[in-house]
Amino acid sequence: FFVWPLSLFILDKLIAVAQHSRALKVESMRILKSGTIAVYLEKPFNTIYQAGQYARIQIRQLGTHEYHPFTISSAPHEKYISYHIQPVGPWTKKLKTLAEKVESGALKKLPRARMDGPYGDGFDSWSSYETILMVGGGIGITPFMSMLKDIAYQLHLDTLNSRTRKIYCVFVVRRL
Repeated sequence: FFVWPLSLFILDKLIAVAQHSRALKVESMRILKSGTIAVYLEKPFNTIYQAGQYARIQIRQLGTHEYHPFTISSAPHEKYISYHIQPVGPWTKKLKTLAEKVESGALKKLPRARMDGPYGDGFDSWSSYETILMVGGGIGITPFMSMLKDIAYQLHLDTLNSRTRKIYCVFVVRRL
């Protein structure tokens, strides 16, 4: 009964270790006014992703070897990979404490991170629709941040080949 799930778990861990044995430099960490943690990682030259995808990250300095999934908030053209993370669980609260140390200058050296991914389909078919409606609440806006930055970049370069004429973005928050 346990052999099949255990085998899949072990296989997943082996693949993650084999694919990402190289640590990435954390370029910057800061805490926004909302309490959200912004983490910026170096972008390896061979990393390709689409707006709306996610990746699992690990920061050993937090005292754990766990990988945690977060949506990539940077657009594919940007020079770094960014995540915007709300500190709600034990791991993310440790991450906030680490970001506070970085901001205060208590840490002389920025931590290293590992990334497993990207995963998911992303928003690759959005350009085939005339109207797009994006609805996000709280931290759930991060996939749309990536997409909107990507669209703005393509408009700036005049390389946007799209049927899209209207984009509506509804963002719901508890308080301003």
